Amino acid sequence: MAPKIYFKTILVFLNVILTLSSVVATSTDPFYDCREPACFILDNGRVNRIYVEENIFGNWNLATFCHRGQIKDHFGIWINPVLTIFKRNQDQEISYCIGKNLTEVQKKEKYIKVDEYISLQAFESSCVGILSVKPYTVQFKVINPDVLYIAYVIAGIFVFFRAPQWSRNLLVHYVICVSVVLLASGLLLIYIRQLNLQQRLVSDTDMLMLAGVSPSLLMLQWMLTPTQDEVQDNRQHFGYNYMLVTGLISVISAYRFAPMTDYRSLNLLQWMLQIIGLALIYNGTQIAEASAAIIIMVVSAYMFPATQLQQRLRYIFLPPESRFLTEEEYEEERDRETEKALEELRQYCKSPECQKYKVISRLKSPSRFASFVNGGDHLSDTDSDVDDYIMSDDDYHSHSDYSHLLSRSNDDYDNGYDNTHFSHV
Repeated sequence: MAPKIYFKTILVFLNVILTLSSVVATSTDPFYDCREPACFILDNGRVNRIYVEENIFGNWNLATFCHRGQIKDHFGIWINPVLTIFKRNQDQEISYCIGKNLTEVQKKEKYIKVDEYISLQAFESSCVGILSVKPYTVQFKVINPDVLYIAYVIAGIFVFFRAPQWSRNLLVHYVICVSVVLLASGLLLIYIRQLNLQQRLVSDTDMLMLAGVSPSLLMLQWMLTPTQDEVQDNRQHFGYNYMLVTGLISVISAYRFAPMTDYRSLNLLQWMLQIIGLALIYNGTQIAEASAAIIIMVVSAYMFPATQLQQRLRYIFLPPESRFLTEEEYEEERDRETEKALEELRQYCKSPECQKYKVISRLKSPSRFASFVNGGDHLSDTDSDVDDYIMSDDDYHSHSDYSHLLSRSNDDYDNGYDNTHFSHV
């Protein structure tokens, strides 16, 4: 008996392990319940072409197509998995919804009408549920690279760098004005359409009640009914004409009230265009990190132009060699800096910031100060002789001669001259 009990225990244990492993496998695989012909798993490595038949009872047929996400790498920056639907008839109505797995798709209640193409998420697993009565064909293909994404990035970079010029362009002002007005008009039409659909039953009921009470209201309803029917029958042409008239009015208004000239308004327009350019760049790749890297490079190139960046990088990595000035270079720089400082002093003395009367009251020779401010030399003849003597190449002058010249300079200083010019030597 003991061996039989032991054997049964092993079998039960193995069954438990297999059950747990299957549960783990099904929980990790989001498409474990995907089975044909109601559900199809798409292969990323080849072009998939699937024919979906119609329901034998003529009802709506839901077919689900599941796609496993790609592995992220730098080669998939512009990858685009596309599901193409080929209808049997042009007037065939097809709707779709997107979910993470088959169960989520089956629980969806709202579907969106589709004409031909459905773009799937490149690096995330997802399922697409397609609802139709008539048969159709589905083709799945991974496009790499997608030219549309590349165009988004190029257009975004172009708009970002051209925004400063476009924000000052008169034609761009008209285009933006018309676009904003048309967008607002379109949103208003959509809102009125939704409001009309929600209140149609109530409005018709109220109209019938009022028409039964008053013959005049009945006549009014009879007069308005053809107009309403005509608008409903030609609503597409009515919408186009409405947008055309609205755009024309916006152009006339922009021409009448002139474009923007305020500096802050122009800056706001420039920043708006640059934000649009960055949005195009961000939506131009399938990898958010790659989009962020491109945006950082574009903003850096805009903030730091190529010439300045090259100069800074050259100074950081290839600093110039330090060397001493030659005697000629030193004299040139000395004369240049001295003349520059004297000119700055003259400009300060002529400016309102200088308290001229207070300065003149402290001078013993205001005439020399006035001569200097008007462009005269800052040195007197005696000071020039002393300066030439000191800067001469003859090192064997007697100390008595130098003392004689210095005493003359001191006498001039006592007479009202300032000898602080030695500071420039």
